[in-house]
Amino acid sequence: MAFKVDLTPTYQTSVSVEIPNDGGSVDKSTFSVKFKRYSVLELEGDDGKGGFRQLSQPEVLRQAVTGWGGISSDDGTVFDFSADNLEIMMRIPQVLKALAEAFWTTQYGAKQKN
Repeated sequence: MAFKVDLTPTYQTSVSVEIPNDGGSVDKSTFSVKFKRYSVLELEGDDGKGGFRQLSQPEVLRQAVTGWGGISSDDGTVFDFSADNLEIMMRIPQVLKALAEAFWTTQYGAKQKN
């Protein structure tokens, strides 16, 4: 397949989260997330001094996450994407880590540390 230079402004990827449970193991869940696509100049900064890398992971995700799917509340209802619900999700350390890893991995192809 040929590479296409004209990329969509967003893209969707899968995120896996492992949450420790009371039994001493982990519950693994997967959901889809939609991220904004950024250029190298936006990520690194026009001056090459950090851009997004100067921001905390929550600050990056507040700008980058534009939607998700496959998330439900405890009662089984769909947990729709919103800025408030993103804040709720980012309060869960394992979710914050998984979202950040998915973002940086899909931007650069390798995990990036903040």
